[in-house]
Amino acid sequence: MDNNKIKNKLKDDPAFTLEVQNPEVEELMVQYSSDKKAETLNKLIEKCTKSRFLVPANVGENNKPIPLFIKNGEGEAFMPIYTSKAQLSKDHPSPCIVNMPFLAVNNMVANKESKIDGIAFNPFTHNLIFKKPLVEKIEAVEKAMRRLGKDRQAQNEQAAARRM
Repeated sequence: MDNNKIKNKLKDDPAFTLEVQNPEVEELMVQYSSDKKAETLNKLIEKCTKSRFLVPANVGENNKPIPLFIKNGEGEAFMPIYTSKAQLSKDHPSPCIVNMPFLAVNNMVANKESKIDGIAFNPFTHNLIFKKPLVEKIEAVEKAMRRLGKDRQAQNEQAAARRM
């Protein structure tokens, strides 16, 4: 494949662009910040699980990105994620910005070995925090959903084999 075809393919791939926009996520963050209702939080989480975010990072060995973390006044560390390029800090530029699905971010923070206390959404504007217990709950629900999907697929395959 020539370089132009590769560039065009990457340009069209949502994983390789900084042109991330999450207006529905931002609206739900504002709504949840004001109403604190479980229903709104559930809608926000559902929307996040289907969304991609921008994550600031350093560049490590073999040019592999290493996500950056921020600390609050109590010393808690959070993984900052941004709903769009406009939300990125102009005062604290990062060497690298990574476009990641929310579930990948959530998985990194939920990891038992992770020393991260949660996820900070748009920390310089909305500053909505998902603390580690919520992150772990999201991870557990997603794992259960994947397991359920695999079980259903296996049941369908067994039923199809019996019909043959």
